[in-house]
Amino acid sequence: MNRNFFICSAGDENKDFGDKNLENCINNKAHIMHRGTAQKGVFNSIKPKDILFLKYNGRLVAYGLSTGREDSEKQDSDGWDFYSYVEEWFFHDNKNPRNGVSNEGVSKYIKEGSGQYGTVKEIELPYAIRKMEEIDNQSLLFKKIKEEVSMSNFKLQILELLDKNKNLILTGAPGAGKTYLAKELAKLITQAEENSSQIASVQFHPSYDLL
Repeated sequence: MNRNFFICSAGDENKDFGDKNLENCINNKAHIMHRGTAQKGVFNSIKPKDILFLKYNGRLVAYGLSTGREDSEKQDSDGWDFYSYVEEWFFHDNKNPRNGVSNEGVSKYIKEGSGQYGTVKEIELPYAIRKMEEIDNQSLLFKKIKEEVSMSNFKLQILELLDKNKNLILTGAPGAGKTYLAKELAKLITQAEENSSQIASVQFHPSYDLL
């Protein structure tokens, strides 16, 4: 699964413009950070299609699908220049966006290089999936991520079989996804991009002679 997961702090209640910043994060569909923030964390690592968690007052209040980031000093920004946009925020409590779920134990799942005190921290997949489910397990985004995780685990199981047996036969009716799966496995093995010259398919016909 080619996505990363980030916790982005919007501040704390009644402290350092936290209330106002949370409101701006909601209205702008983004995580917003001040240019004066001492420990920005891994803001520059965020890319489109990643998953962002919005943290407020020590709790995870929402998650969303990243559409990209912006880092530019605006004349009317009062220093709030660092934007990480999402398609939509999925809140734990739509009636009270300040209400969230605990982020207890997150320190064990912060990826190396993110730093414990960064405003933006990258986290490991297992923790991210668990927190998405706690915040809102009915969104289409969560269901899509769960499906991706299941497919990734299935591919890893297939790769283990291939490593042990050195060959693999995929069977099934036309349109079942055999060719697609074979190409995905080839990309995982070679670490190649789409349409790479490293990957080729050969189709045999019953009329082919083995001699």
